[in-house]
Amino acid sequence: MMENQDINTDDGGNPLFDLLPCGLLSLSPDGTITAVNSRMAEWTCREVSEILGSNFRNLLDRPSLLYYNLVVEPLVALQDYVNEISIKFNCVDGNFDALLNLQGHKNAKGSIGKITAAVFKVLDRKRYEVELLLETRRADQQRQLAEEEKRKSDFLFNSLPHQVWTTSPDGQVLTMNDHAQKYLGGLQTTPEKLILAVDRKDRLATLTQWRNCLSTGKTFERDIRLKSINGIAEWFLVRAEAYYDPTKTIEMWFCSAINIHRKKLLQLANQQEMRENLSIAYQSLDEKSSLLVDIATAQSHMVRRPLANILGLTTIMKGENDPNSSAILLEKLIESAAELDTVIKEISRRAIS
Repeated sequence: MMENQDINTDDGGNPLFDLLPCGLLSLSPDGTITAVNSRMAEWTCREVSEILGSNFRNLLDRPSLLYYNLVVEPLVALQDYVNEISIKFNCVDGNFDALLNLQGHKNAKGSIGKITAAVFKVLDRKRYEVELLLETRRADQQRQLAEEEKRKSDFLFNSLPHQVWTTSPDGQVLTMNDHAQKYLGGLQTTPEKLILAVDRKDRLATLTQWRNCLSTGKTFERDIRLKSINGIAEWFLVRAEAYYDPTKTIEMWFCSAINIHRKKLLQLANQQEMRENLSIAYQSLDEKSSLLVDIATAQSHMVRRPLANILGLTTIMKGENDPNSSAILLEKLIESAAELDTVIKEISRRAIS
């Protein structure tokens, strides 16, 4: 019956002291083992009888023995107990890790007369700790690699000779390199603030094209006048390219602005000069056209009169038999031919001038 059963034994009469999932020992102040449970004997690969009467220090490996003598034993003498001391015990297969708790019990004289020890094997815990340590080291290495990659990326990002920035899919500015921040006066965090950096003359067309690119994913490219922090507008070639994630969704936009101010001013000056040259050419053509009209008029009037005289005189000379009359007509014919030659030369001179 229960009331007659020893509370220190199980139903089979085996001591519960031996069935506990930990090693239990009783030590004298000098470390001699006076009692030990079978669990501790099993872990150390010894018989209970072999352990009894031996010194607790003989169960420890060399580093743990040194730590026990220098740290653990003085602590027990000082405060009567120690808890969760990590230590290693020898066994046939080598050693095993454990946590050691010691409790000193004082006698009537006030000195420690007995020490009880509880040993908790931590094989699984040690494995978990090793795995956790390895995982922590791997995480640290990955973090260091990520930090190094970020440092290199930031260096490259800021070493580019022109302005570079990134935006979210909806146009919110995420990052800016040093050149962009210095020129624009700090990080422009919203599309509204960024568009204010565009000169008013280019703002509407730029905003319309940019919104279209955001909705379609098309590459943005445009010559734009951007205002610096000092309010000075300069020409830039601005380009934005969409970056897609593996699902073909826009993850961000990479944007750049290359200063083309001198080149653009030269281009605009060349275009102005070309327009002026074309205007002069059109004016010259108008003048030439007027001259051609004058020449045509001269041909129709000035040339026709001496030519008509020549034609009339030759007709008369065909029917004339009188030598005297023929001589007079021939003289007139020569005069008309000379007049025609003079008119032709005048027309040629005006055309050349």
